[in-house]
Amino acid sequence: MTDTGIVDNLIVGSGLAAIATGMALHRREASFQVLDVGYDLDADTEDTIAHMARLDPPAWDRQARSRLFPPPPSSPSGLEGRLLFGSTFPYRVPDELALKFNGCKAALTHSIGGFANIWGAAMLPYSERSLRTWPLGTAELGPSYRNVLDYVPLSAESDDLREKFPLYTERATALERSEQVDGLLQALDHRKTSLTSSGISYGRARTAVNSINGNPSACRYCGHCLDGCVYGSIFTPRLHWKDIDADQRRLHKGVYVLEFKEHDDEVLVTGVSTQDGSLRKWRTKRLFLAAGHFATTRIIARSLGRINEPIRILDSQYFFFPFLSYQGFPQPPKFTLAEVFLEVLNEELSKHFVHLQVYGMN
Repeated sequence: MTDTGIVDNLIVGSGLAAIATGMALHRREASFQVLDVGYDLDADTEDTIAHMARLDPPAWDRQARSRLFPPPPSSPSGLEGRLLFGSTFPYRVPDELALKFNGCKAALTHSIGGFANIWGAAMLPYSERSLRTWPLGTAELGPSYRNVLDYVPLSAESDDLREKFPLYTERATALERSEQVDGLLQALDHRKTSLTSSGISYGRARTAVNSINGNPSACRYCGHCLDGCVYGSIFTPRLHWKDIDADQRRLHKGVYVLEFKEHDDEVLVTGVSTQDGSLRKWRTKRLFLAAGHFATTRIIARSLGRINEPIRILDSQYFFFPFLSYQGFPQPPKFTLAEVFLEVLNEELSKHFVHLQVYGMN
C-alpha cells in the first residue's frame, strides 16, 4: 500500500542520533514522522517499573527486584550481553533481516531507543586532534553538543579534562563520589606530573545521568545502573520519545525500512510491517537515516542496488580487565557506571587518544 500525503521530515530509527534529529526538528516546530521496528518492554514489566519508581530502593519488593534485576547470562567466554529489566528485547531481530558477519561477532538492536537502552551512559566530546581528518571540527560541532546537553542530563566535574574536552554546558551536576573514586583520584593527583609527561590526563567520568537532588528522576544510588533504572535517571531515547510524542502520532512502530528512492521533489521510502508482512510506502521531502551503522548501511546498500556484497565496517577495539587496589574500601560503590576517565595521548602507543573508563564495581 502507499500511504497518502507527503511528510515534511521522515526519521528512520529511534536511538541517540534519531532523538537528536527529532529534538532539533521539535525545537523548530517542524513536523516530522518516525519509522522504527521499535521492540519494547511488555506491559507487565512496565507496570512493575512504574510501581517501584514510586518507592525508595529499600522498600522494593524482593520478588520484583529479583525479576527485574537477574544476573546477566554468562558463559566461560564472559558475559553474553546485558539485559534491561530482565528482558532481551534490545537484541530481538525481525524475521525480515538476514545478515552475515565474517571475522567478528556483532550484536544488533531493533528496539525503541536502540542500544541506548543498555548503554553505559558515558559521554565525552571528540577532541580537535581526533577530528583532524573529519569534514567537521570542534567549532562546527560545539553548538550541536550544547543543543544535546539542553535535554540530556550530564554528571560531570570541572576538572583537568576540560582543557581538551570542554563541558559545553553550565548545567552539569555531579554524582556523589564513592570512596573508591576519592582514593583513585588522590593517587592520580600524587603522580600528576609524571602522568602528564606521559600524555595521560584524567578526571571524573562524564555520564548522562540526572544527579540533581530532589528531582523525581534523580539517581537514588540503588546500584542497578547496568540492569535498568526504574527512576529514569539514566538518559535513554526510549523514555524521551514519550515526552515529544505524547499524542502517539509521530512514532510508528512495527516498520522495517527496506530502501529509499530519491526523486526531484521527494524521497520514496519502502518498508515492511513486522506484524503482517505487508509492504508500505512513505513520501517525504527530507529523509534522515538514523538507524545505527549496520541498519543505515544496509538501507543505503539496498537502495543503491548493492545487495549481497560484502561491506567492511571499521570499529574501535574494546577490552576489559580487572583493576585492583592494595587499599580496601569497606563501603561498596554508590552506583555501577564509569567513575573515572583516563585519556592517553602518546605517539608511542597510538596517534589517537586511547580512552579508559574505570568502574568502582566489578
